[in-house]
Amino acid sequence: MLLLFSDRAELRIGVPASTEGYACASGNYNPIRVSQTFASCANFSRTVTHEIFSSAAARARIETWAVENKIAKVRYFFPNFVGMMRNDNTKI
Repeated sequence: MLLLFSDRAELRIGVPASTEGYACASGNYNPIRVSQTFASCANFSRTVTHEIFSSAAARARIETWAVENKIAKVRYFFPNFVGMMRNDNTKI
């Protein structure tokens, strides 16, 4: 996942190879997200990472990297999901 802060600043965030931990925590066991077999049947080469995981990972990085752990400086956070990502960080 790539976060663009300006023309000069970007941050890349990796996604986990497995989303089973997220599925357990959230209760979202959508087979396209947790089953390689099901994802293959849906013509995906790998499982698909949940956008809420991506949003949380992005927010955490913004808080620690961009505002140096001063969370109050984040006055607005509105993620824009523009496409699906595979767990290997490639766009679908």
